[in-house]
Amino acid sequence: GRQSAMVAALFRAYWKEQRNIADHDTLADIAAEVGLDRAAMARLLASDADRDDILARDQDARAKGVNAVPTFLIAQQYVVSGAQGPEFWGQVIAELQEQAKT
Repeated sequence: GRQSAMVAALFRAYWKEQRNIADHDTLADIAAEVGLDRAAMARLLASDADRDDILARDQDARAKGVNAVPTFLIAQQYVVSGAQGPEFWGQVIAELQEQAKT
């Protein structure tokens, strides 16, 4: 449940504070700053414990067409890359509502 806080902290650390977010100690420190267990994060970063899960998630995303950030997966069937305007999202919602009727 700390994903959003961690993402915000990573962006702040990199862009505002010029911290090296490739460094495991720095990452563990940032994790602690958002309320995560620093020691647990350090152990995870020093191991391959989540490697298979992360690779599987990466392969699944690529198979669905994700190749840019931001990318949105909508209703497990539509992949939309890049920032989109409100008109586009209104059209997507209308299409999903129409599909739900059938």
